[in-house]
Amino acid sequence: MKSARPPANNLESPPAPTHATAGAPTEWAKPDVNIAGRLRFESFLLELSAFFAKASTDCIERAVDLWLEKLARFTGIDRIALWECDTASGQMHLRHIYSAPDFPQLPTRIFITDFPWLINEFRHGRVACWERIPEDAPAIASVERAYMTQIGAKSALGIPVEVGTTTFVLIFMCIRGPRKWPKNLIRRLQLVAEIFASAVGRLRIERSLSASESRTKAILRAFPDLIFVLSRDGIFLESHCTSRADLLMPPEEFTGRVMEDVLPAEMAKLFRGAFERAAETHGVIEVDYVLTIAGEERHFEARLVRRDDDAMVAVVHNVTERHQAASKLRDSEQQFRVAFTHSSIGMALVALNGRFLQVNAALCRILGYSDTELLATTFQALTHPEDLALDLALVQRAVAGEISHFEMEKRYIRKDAVDVWALLTAALVRGVSGEPLYFVSQIHDISERRQSQIEIERARIELSHMSRVALVGELTTSLAHELLQPITAIQCNAAAGLHPSAVDTTPEMRALLEDIADSGRRAGDIIKNVRRMLKKDSPPHMAIDLNQLVQDVAHVVRFDLLVHRISLTLNLDSANTELEGNPVELQQVLLNLMLNAMEAMGSIPVAVRQLVITTAVRADAIELTVRDNGVGASPEVLEHIFEPFVTTKASGVGVGLSICSQIVRAHKGRLSAENNPDRGMTFRCVLPRE
Repeated sequence: MKSARPPANNLESPPAPTHATAGAPTEWAKPDVNIAGRLRFESFLLELSAFFAKASTDCIERAVDLWLEKLARFTGIDRIALWECDTASGQMHLRHIYSAPDFPQLPTRIFITDFPWLINEFRHGRVACWERIPEDAPAIASVERAYMTQIGAKSALGIPVEVGTTTFVLIFMCIRGPRKWPKNLIRRLQLVAEIFASAVGRLRIERSLSASESRTKAILRAFPDLIFVLSRDGIFLESHCTSRADLLMPPEEFTGRVMEDVLPAEMAKLFRGAFERAAETHGVIEVDYVLTIAGEERHFEARLVRRDDDAMVAVVHNVTERHQAASKLRDSEQQFRVAFTHSSIGMALVALNGRFLQVNAALCRILGYSDTELLATTFQALTHPEDLALDLALVQRAVAGEISHFEMEKRYIRKDAVDVWALLTAALVRGVSGEPLYFVSQIHDISERRQSQIEIERARIELSHMSRVALVGELTTSLAHELLQPITAIQCNAAAGLHPSAVDTTPEMRALLEDIADSGRRAGDIIKNVRRMLKKDSPPHMAIDLNQLVQDVAHVVRFDLLVHRISLTLNLDSANTELEGNPVELQQVLLNLMLNAMEAMGSIPVAVRQLVITTAVRADAIELTVRDNGVGASPEVLEHIFEPFVTTKASGVGVGLSICSQIVRAHKGRLSAENNPDRGMTFRCVLPRE
């Protein structure tokens, strides 16, 4: 395929066709002997141009189809098609076509991927000319050549024409045989292409203008504002008013009159100044004014702009409702501001991210910060860590639309690090579109009320505790009295078995009887100590070797250790471990701690059950530790473990450790408990040496 640009001048006249009907290719006579053919072509061009110059828009599309057929019959060409080329996307759209009978049908749209070489030629404004197909097709146009061969085209010519920003292409095809496309003919056909393209372009422009006018009229009909067009001198030329309710007088009374004769003097002066500014700045000038119409004060907003012909266009909008709403809003905001500022309850506007936007004096007083300090922080930073999660969860629910407000009791951290209990009530404010804006929060200081509640609860607990202690005292007194008799009997029976007159007693039996007698004496001593404690008698203190006391208690529980299959390790300090105290009470403390440790290891594997008793001499005290590798205790239980009736055992009463703690304190010592880093617990008893 070859492309050619026709010469700008010295074109030869086109030869006349041998006949004027589509069919066999036309043979053209030489230019110097075919003056009549050239004149006929020029006459055809003149007729074509004159027709479309006067054609109305509603008949152009049909006329293009008819003139394409006339052109095909006049030139003897089998098919003529007018395409629109989209240079940006590389697509071509079929707009008009004439085709001889039995000619293969063309697609209505082709892409650059379909005919890359051909579309690229048209996009660059080059004429594409194939006189003989496929011989004239270049190697690069293999796709186009294959397609032309497929549809039986023997010759083709494509002429691109630009109309404004649009490129049209007039394509000629012959299927009955090849033909020549001399330069003078291409030039004539190029003029034809320009006429067709101009007609279609004009049709598109006029339709666009008509649609624009229709849209403008529709907009004006739906436009609620007043529109006035005034001359540079201030004379009313045009007006558009969907309603006359906002006019001082009907349009027919002010059209053609100068504004000073229509508007009040002050208003006319205001608009005259606005005209001058619009003329100087070429920008939009806004004017706000008030008119009394039908005894009612109405507010208007006018926007003035200078038109290219120096006329002034004024768009006037009635803003009375907006002005009234703004006035009500100002009043409401003033009332809220007064209530916010002078409220005795802490109040704040809080952003969605928690930052304080505005605070009142009461809140500053409650939290101990200045307003500047509060506005630089967030409520998260001032909320007690234990209350923050619930607060944030309620905020998220409000933002998500699940709730509109929420209320909770929480603790704030005052500037002096003191916790402040407050009743928080927060309501989410949303915009006109429903989007969340900020929270209005009320913070009521309830610290005194909360403290009163705590004191009441503490008194109730203490009263309950005293009642239980009194009951335990009564039960203990009764039990101590009742138990002394069988214990005394046990001791007597053991003593009888150990009497020299008991000749049949074996050494093993004597050892068992001695253990029974010792246990009986120890039980009796414990009961006597309990009775003495309940009678508020001071227990007798004496010198005690703590290491020996540990060994004695270990000897007592040796059978329990065997039953529970627990390994006992004694790490006793070799230094002097003597101190002053009540041996029975201290044995009771150690025995209780060891028995608790055994029970704590009941659920762990036998192979890892380990109980370690340690004594360590300090400068002025002796430390006794009992360490197990059992299940340990939760932080909540550990915090209250020495309080009465607190226990981790399902069958426990919760008084053992409380009694142990009381005994240690009576010895001016300290008893503490802690979870081990790996597993289990350690009880640490520190006793003064004197």
